[in-house]
Amino acid sequence: MSIDNNGNAILRGTLVQNQDPINPAPDQDEFVMKDSLGDVVALVRLQNGNMFISGNLFESQPSLIPPASDDFVIINSDGEVISYIDESGNFYLRGSLTQNGNP
Repeated sequence: MSIDNNGNAILRGTLVQNQDPINPAPDQDEFVMKDSLGDVVALVRLQNGNMFISGNLFESQPSLIPPASDDFVIINSDGEVISYIDESGNFYLRGSLTQNGNP
């Protein structure tokens, strides 16, 4: 997965929304995001590039202001928030998401 300076994301695999629960696989390399209680809210499988979120995808957000919590926030070189995943597993992008792409 890659995210450019404008908040456009390219995912090597596909996105699965509203996945609950998200169970990490013990024998796979994964990038895991947890909420403040330790529950998995987002996961990217490194082997195939598939992403699972417990919430929804929100693209083309004109401005992003994540709440003050344990969000996973991506900031570009200009100091602007271009993407974040919140405590509920919602994935916010300033740009758009391309699935089955070449990050």
